[in-house]
Amino acid sequence: MPRYFFNVIDGTNLHDDEGTDLPDLETARCVAIRYAGALLEESGLRLRFGDTWHLEATDEARNVLFQLDFRVRPTP
Repeated sequence: MPRYFFNVIDGTNLHDDEGTDLPDLETARCVAIRYAGALLEESGLRLRFGDTWHLEATDEARNVLFQLDFRVRPTP
């Protein structure tokens, strides 16, 4: 089973050194979205307008497979 790593890049980078064994890329996508949601819920009060961060999923060779991008911005 492939191992996926989920890294948060936000200025104080959080790198996943353990990874998670998952059956496929589609499952990794779902896990990444749930993880990002949990992070947003946890840090909702700290996020300010202009803040940006992303969560990247990599394989065991550390190749980026996909990325979720987040930006807090007011609407015009």
